[in-house]
Amino acid sequence: MINGSVNNYVQQQNLWQKAEAKLKQNPPDSDGQKISQLVTQMNEAGDKNRLAAIMTKMRCGKRLTGAEKDYLRKSSPDMYRKYQQIEAERSGYRKQLKSAKTKAEAAQIHQMKIAQLYGECNSITPTVDGDLAACREAAIREEYREHQARQKTGRDKRTIQRNATHGHE
Repeated sequence: MINGSVNNYVQQQNLWQKAEAKLKQNPPDSDGQKISQLVTQMNEAGDKNRLAAIMTKMRCGKRLTGAEKDYLRKSSPDMYRKYQQIEAERSGYRKQLKSAKTKAEAAQIHQMKIAQLYGECNSITPTVDGDLAACREAAIREEYREHQARQKTGRDKRTIQRNATHGHE
């Protein structure tokens, strides 16, 4: 019985010594640091994916949600500034489209705006941001599609009534 207890005690002491040796080789802080590095890498990958998703949405001409705008403002102020420029241009373009009295006028406004954007994209100046230009062009096309949808569904009743009163298309 005493032999069993002594053997267990010796085995336990050996295990403690091995554990202490491992802790000296890999202190808990280094494991904690490794874990925090992995978490940081995962967060960075998630941030890159989220930024890429937002950029894809901008390239498609879609509007960003409030949460996406907040995230963009915090993580990439330069991209947020570009998005604000795109939205300002979109807003001005929307006003131009609303002022059109006929579908033909709206189509002409759209063609002139697209021609302007293509001219800017094809200019050989280093100040032209190709990514921004592509996003602007997509936003203008999307706004025109939305304008046409509003016309068809009657959401822009004032324009439709005005067109009917004046005998336009």
